[in-house]
Amino acid sequence: MMNISVMVGGFIEKNPKMPLEILRNYLNAKALKEVSLSSQKLLTYAKDTVLKKLSIITIVVTTLFDSVNLYRRDDYDALAVTTLASGINLALLICYPTLPVFVVGVLLTIITGIILNEIIDSDVDIYFKKSLLYKTIDFSIFKELFNKEQSKKYQAYYLFETTNKDEELKTISTDGFNNPKKLIDFVAVNYKGKENFFDTALNNELSFLKAAIYGYKLELLDRRRGKKLKNAYNYDVTLWQKTFIKAPAVLVEDTQSKFIFVEDEKTYSLINKSTLVKEDAYYTYDLFNQEYSSLKELNMINHKKASIIVLSPLVELKYEFTYDYREIEYLDAVNFKQSSFTPKDIEELKKFKEKKETDEN
Repeated sequence: MMNISVMVGGFIEKNPKMPLEILRNYLNAKALKEVSLSSQKLLTYAKDTVLKKLSIITIVVTTLFDSVNLYRRDDYDALAVTTLASGINLALLICYPTLPVFVVGVLLTIITGIILNEIIDSDVDIYFKKSLLYKTIDFSIFKELFNKEQSKKYQAYYLFETTNKDEELKTISTDGFNNPKKLIDFVAVNYKGKENFFDTALNNELSFLKAAIYGYKLELLDRRRGKKLKNAYNYDVTLWQKTFIKAPAVLVEDTQSKFIFVEDEKTYSLINKSTLVKEDAYYTYDLFNQEYSSLKELNMINHKKASIIVLSPLVELKYEFTYDYREIEYLDAVNFKQSSFTPKDIEELKKFKEKKETDEN
C-alpha cells in the first residue's frame, strides 16, 4: 500500500488538476492491476454521499502527497504510520459511512498527527542519519515490512553516493560496513589516488550539514506563470510554466555569493543576479532561462536534467531537476531537490571561486 501511495502521489503531483475519472483509468493500469478492483470499489463508494465522497477524496489525496514527501525525505517510519492511519480511516468510511464514524476518523487523524509530530525527522535528523559515522540503530518498520537490509550499521550515505561513481571503489562496498573500523579503513586505505572522490564526499557532508543548520534552501514555487511563444503555425500561444524557484534574500544579496546554472552536466554558466526578482523576503528565478521563441524549441530540453548551484560564504548548495514539457502548453521543473556535488562539479566550480566578482548588477 505504501508503494502504491508513493507511485500514485507522484503521478498526481505532476497532474494536480487531474479529474477523478483519470485517476480511475490510472488505477486500472497494468502496473496496478492487483489493486484495480479495490480502487473501483472505493470510487463507487465515493459517489454515494457528499460527506463520504469529500472525506474519501480528501484522505486519498492528502495521503498520496504526504507519502511522496516522506518517501523523498527517506522518513520511512513516518510513511508507514501515515499510510496505516489513512488505511484505517478509509476502511471506517467505506464500511460504516455514518457521522459518528466520521468523527472517530477525525479524532484518529488528530492522534496520528500528534504521533507523527514526535517521529517525523527534522532536516538535521535526516542529515545525521546519512552522515559519515552515524550508527544505524533505529528499527525501521518500513524496511522490516519489505525485507530490506538493516544489518549494515554504518551506511555513510553521502560518502558512498560519491565513491560509487568510481568503479574500483564501488566494488569494495556500495552501501556501508558493519563496524566503524572497516569504514575508517576504507577511507584511509583508498584515499591516495582517489582524493577527488573522498574530498567531494566531505564537501557534500558539509553542504548538507550547513543547509540543515542554517535552514537555507531553494524551493520550487507551487504556481504557474504564462509566457508567449510561437506555435507551429506561427501564432502566439501561452506556455504555462512551473519552473520558478525562490531563494533566501540573504544569499542573493550577499555580494560574494554566486549562482551557477548547469546544463547536461557539461556547461557551467554564471547567472546574472539581475535576473533574480525580489519578492518579499526572497528572490525568484526562472529555471526556464533559455531564450526560445517557439514551442518546438522546447524539445531540445524536454526530459533533460539540469542543476542550479549556490556558492556563498555561508553555504554551498546544489539542486537538480528535470524539464518536463507536455500537453503542448505546460513546462515543469520536476523532481527539484537538493543533491550532492560530483567531482566534476568541484573541479568546475574552482574556476568561479578563483574569478574576481564581475559587475552583475
